[in-house]
Amino acid sequence: PEPTRPQDSVEGPLDPRQVQQWRKHGALLLSEVFPERLIRRSIADIRAITGKRSTYFGKESELTFPSASDAINRIAVHPRILSLAAQVLGTDEIRLSQAEAWSKKGLEQKEFETRGPKDAWDQRIHCDYPNHTLLHPSAWDTPDAVSFILYLSDFATCGGGTAIVEKTGPDDEAYQGTSLTITPGVRGHWINDRKMAEARYQLKDPKAHEFRKKLYEREVIAHYREGSLLVYRQDLWHRGTPLTPGSTRFVMNITYRRKEAEWIGSWHPGWARFNYSLCWPERRLERLIASLTPKQRTVLGIPPPGHSYWNMFTISAVASRYKDIGIDIKPYVDQYEQRLSYAREEEDTKAVADKIRYPVMNYIGESLWGIGTKTVLVFAVAPDQYERIKHHASEESSTKAAATDEIRYPTLNYIGENLWGIRTKTALVCAVAAPLIANAWH
Repeated sequence: PEPTRPQDSVEGPLDPRQVQQWRKHGALLLSEVFPERLIRRSIADIRAITGKRSTYFGKESELTFPSASDAINRIAVHPRILSLAAQVLGTDEIRLSQAEAWSKKGLEQKEFETRGPKDAWDQRIHCDYPNHTLLHPSAWDTPDAVSFILYLSDFATCGGGTAIVEKTGPDDEAYQGTSLTITPGVRGHWINDRKMAEARYQLKDPKAHEFRKKLYEREVIAHYREGSLLVYRQDLWHRGTPLTPGSTRFVMNITYRRKEAEWIGSWHPGWARFNYSLCWPERRLERLIASLTPKQRTVLGIPPPGHSYWNMFTISAVASRYKDIGIDIKPYVDQYEQRLSYAREEEDTKAVADKIRYPVMNYIGESLWGIGTKTVLVFAVAPDQYERIKHHASEESSTKAAATDEIRYPTLNYIGENLWGIRTKTALVCAVAAPLIANAWH
């Protein structure tokens, strides 16, 4: 397929037809998703970082998020791709689980002939999910994650277009039941090279070999351009094809999962570990976080404003950690204060409701002893305990010079706290007034 521009709609960067294309068939090739200036910066950074060295997919490097390239980092948390991921997954609650740029070169024939089983110069057809989970993808209509390949080179000069097998419909045999387990690395050896992998299937599992032959026959090649973005799924059959000999292609792989899909693991060791071991002394990850919006930060696992994590202790501590590089902590403060305001309003509303519902209890409790309606009510509901409480109250009232309530009223303290979960003084005052409470209740 040729790339198409995102058709912005009210729902997000994609129009309904494009969303349906991804959800029904599993892949969508887009162009002009990111600003051209950001793409140019990314390419320049990759060339400067790699130099003449090759970087390999799955090998941590300076092109792995958080990268030495600010442009690469910006792409991983760019509002446009976040909106796109949220739109196809049908939720705003997403988390970044993979972000890395890497290079691949086209081999001359002599080099190609010396390849090994784990080389991906001509890749076998596969699904990505075994790289991301120890389980199996959820049903097609409820995808756990969305993956992207951002092409930073041009197909016309590099070749190597990604081959994909689109799902044709609900009855497509390639996507039925356990068909997705017929992939190297699942129920068998992990072999990356196409010829070697298929030779082993032919020898060890002829039925699987015939199934996979049909997948290759259905391939369509993505004719990408510089800046094109392939939007695909972890349960989509696809593979990398050979590049033009002597060429070098740059790409970036990105994956977001649903927040609740915890069975989708992080492809990388972890952002905090990277920050600890690779981001000093520049503190590039912390500087990036400080510059992001609260919404962008959530994809890195930072709770949004209003989350229970945020209170005056954590807000002041995080502000202190980031103060020398500048972070706008105000959204978290505002939401915390709003939560407090709502809590006070709710408490006031409940208090008013108690006064309306139990006017006699409220009068007795607040006017005579200055305690709350609900505390009085619990003793009024249990007047059969009155004699026991009164007896203990009489005993304890003769005790003098006690240092604390717990010492002065041990029995009442036991009754008050263990039976009703209230303090000694409240239990005592209710015990002494039990006849009045019982009469008022009846």
